[in-house]
Amino acid sequence: MAVDPGGPRLAQIARVRGLRLSRAAADALAAAEEAAAALDRARADHAAAIAARAEARQAFTRTPACSQARLWLDHSIALEAGAAAYVAERHMRLDLARDAHGEAFRAVGRHQLRSDTIADHRRAAIRVEQRRVEDRLEADMPMTVRSHMS
Repeated sequence: MAVDPGGPRLAQIARVRGLRLSRAAADALAAAEEAAAALDRARADHAAAIAARAEARQAFTRTPACSQARLWLDHSIALEAGAAAYVAERHMRLDLARDAHGEAFRAVGRHQLRSDTIADHRRAAIRVEQRRVEDRLEADMPMTVRSHMS
């Protein structure tokens, strides 16, 4: 069986695909890092909302008849609930981004394994073809030349 003449083209295609997969993995890593930073910011906002709610509660407990204190407390409770929901959303997005990065990284590994296997097979096929050519050349040599080579 002859060596596939399209081998170099297939190797080029595999190289380009590997570059694309590597770029996708890097992009997924950057997205995961951004998601982690967004989660940190959301947690900081949530902590600030908790502190604001605590302050509003103290103001309300000092003056329970004040409508402004009650309004501030209600508003701060709503802000804290919104911040908690935002933290949960950011946490979910971080999980998704980490999963996407993991899958992209695994895709690069699978591609590299396939590429290495195909390259090893191609090299083996080339060696076999070279041995066949050498065997044919040796078989075609006159007997006297072969005896002098020994």
